[in-house]
Amino acid sequence: MKKLLNTALLLFAVLMTSCTAPDAWELVSKDSNIRFALENKQENGGTMLSYSVFYKDGVAMEKSLLGLVMDNCEYGKDAQFVSASAVRNISNAYQLKSGKKMNTTDECREQTFTFRTKEDKQFNLIVRVYNDGVAFRYELPGEDGQMHTIQAEHTEFAVPVNGKAWIHPYDWNDRHKPSYEQYCRSEIDIRSECGHGRGWAFPMLFNTNGVWMMITEAHLDGSYPATHIDNAGTDNAYKIRFPEADEPIVPDAVEPVSELPWFTPWRAIIIGDDLNTIFQTQMISHLNPASVVNDESWIKAGRASWSWWSNGGTPRDYKAQLKYVDLSAEMGWEYMLIDAGWQNMGNGGTMEDVVKYAQQKGVGVWLWYHSGAGREKDSVSTHRLMSDPELRRAEMKRISEVGVKGIKVDFFLIQTNNVLFNFIRLY
Repeated sequence: MKKLLNTALLLFAVLMTSCTAPDAWELVSKDSNIRFALENKQENGGTMLSYSVFYKDGVAMEKSLLGLVMDNCEYGKDAQFVSASAVRNISNAYQLKSGKKMNTTDECREQTFTFRTKEDKQFNLIVRVYNDGVAFRYELPGEDGQMHTIQAEHTEFAVPVNGKAWIHPYDWNDRHKPSYEQYCRSEIDIRSECGHGRGWAFPMLFNTNGVWMMITEAHLDGSYPATHIDNAGTDNAYKIRFPEADEPIVPDAVEPVSELPWFTPWRAIIIGDDLNTIFQTQMISHLNPASVVNDESWIKAGRASWSWWSNGGTPRDYKAQLKYVDLSAEMGWEYMLIDAGWQNMGNGGTMEDVVKYAQQKGVGVWLWYHSGAGREKDSVSTHRLMSDPELRRAEMKRISEVGVKGIKVDFFLIQTNNVLFNFIRLY
């Protein structure tokens, strides 16, 4: 009888163990060099969703928290595991119009993990593992016809401190224009804080534990703001930070708002033995959505000479710009770019004269424009050319007739639900 009872107790224990939901998972790259480890374990009186990344025999990313807050509900803390999908092997070949490699293949392994919040709301963590990195994003399923707000994102990047970092301080709207012009701080201590209190900007480059690693984001579809990083994570780990409250040029909240279903941007971590991996990767292209342009025949990608980078005053100098036309012609480059200040060009000629000269040399000309962000009501019409639809159309028509091939729009206005301009080529 005693033996029978012990056997029954052992069987009950085995059954209970088999019914217990798992609390750890791994997704491995096709070449087996990269492992994404996901955990949902008890910590500080509750379960915490976290991840780690391993490269070959070492740690690329230490344990880092996951999750977000939507409609004041926690998605990640005290979550219950629901299911894990089968691993999906992705192999999708496609072509690009420009870049380091025109013909490329999005090749990775993907798995979706489903969890449930304390309020019985489901959410998914979608994970992809490439041979040169990992990426993950949150999916908030449903279709209730309502607008939802994400108040915070808890995503951390606990980069091992055994190494150096190359990052530039976040450049918020301190000059009444959205900028990206801070100098990179090179070989600084990993997890060190930025002096101005606004954090750091993507992308972030690291050499740690003998591994090169770059962290950035992808697939910003307009439903989520471009984010940056501060050191508010566990033990000064890097943590996602939304735009600054004083950053929007036009009145707008900085928190993302959207209907369901809702996919957040990819958080991408590129990993390799050397900088060549970082340079050659096309992981960000893979993660971004495919082009929706059906007729791409008008897109003529090419190389350009550019004087402003070394001498900001030269766009006002006609003769200086002719030298850059000559440089493009000599190098076999397709274009030359006349940057800020060309409207006040002097020293013997105008922008129109540069275009005529360039046409004789077989070189196309691009022009710089301010996006007009924050200048929508400016009394000087040239300051709001790109933000006023009527002025913009008239200007496009004018410079197209002159022979200008394209424009470079600077100081993008990026808000929670608006992305204004990208590079535009004229017909």
